[in-house]
This record gives sequence, structure tokens and C-alpha cells, in this order.
Amino acid sequence: MVIGSSTMMLGACGSHNGADWHVGRAIGFERVGRTDEAISEYREAVRLRPDIPGYQSALGVALAKTGHYGEALPYLKEAIRLYSKNAPAQYWLGVSLVQLGRTDEGISALQQSVKVNPSEARAYLALGKAMSGSGRHAEAVAAFERAKEIDAAAFQADHEAKRAYAASSGGH
Repeated sequence: MVIGSSTMMLGACGSHNGADWHVGRAIGFERVGRTDEAISEYREAVRLRPDIPGYQSALGVALAKTGHYGEALPYLKEAIRLYSKNAPAQYWLGVSLVQLGRTDEGISALQQSVKVNPSEARAYLALGKAMSGSGRHAEAVAAFERAKEIDAAAFQADHEAKRAYAASSGGH
């Protein structure tokens, strides 16, 4: 899970039971698949230190990854407000908005994500899917091509997984 790569994003180490302690516990819970407990710990970290963009982002990402897209939005938006170059928050904001049917807003967030981190293939892939779904096919092709340039193996794996799923559901 990408929370942030700098001390400014995550916050400096602090005392036992401080916000950073809760984030550490959250990360541990995530590693063993205890997502609900991780979310609770992230919530506590945000309650204690709402000024740390990495905490806001981590909570928003955890919520989005578990399908709680609407609940993730305010945390992702706050993370971006606090640190505008937060590509993971931009990505998950875009994904969440698209999942909520707010495609144009989602496309805008995904465009910002690839602007902030132009080497993130999954953001281009999500952008292409959103654009294709909204009828912007030429732009979608460009996004898919960029994803493939960045990470051909991941792009091919995604394509093959979709083909296998379509074959398995269509004939069985």
C-alpha cells in the first residue's frame, strides 16, 4: 500500500499512542488482512492529526479499496488539499468518483494523478477505462497506449484476465 514516501506525507515519528502509532498498527493490520481494524486505526490517526496528508490519504485509500467510495471522498480530498502532489490520493479519488457514477469528476482526478505521477500505469489504465466508458474513445486509446508504454506486462495481464473472465462466464 502506498501511503506516501516522505516524512511530510506520513508525519514524523512521535510518542506511543500518538497518531503515528495508530498508523503503524493500521499498516500491520492491513498486512494480515484485518482491514476493518486498519480503518479504525487510520480513523484514530486522522482524529489525532487531521493536518497530516498521509493519514488522510491512507484512510481514504483503505476505504476506497474496500468499496466504501463515498466515505473515502472527504479524506482523499482533504489529503489532496493538504498536499496537492499526492498521486495515490488523486488516483483513488478518481477511481472512487468513477465508481460512484461521477465519471467526469473521476476523469479529472485521474488526469491530475497522471500529471503528478506520469509513470503510474494503473492511473493511465483507469483513466482509459473511464474515458472509454464515457464515449471518449480516442482519448481512451491514448491513455491505454501510455499505460502499455509504462508497464506492458501489467497492461497485458489486465487484458488477459478480462479475456479469461469473459470466456469463463460466456461458455459456462
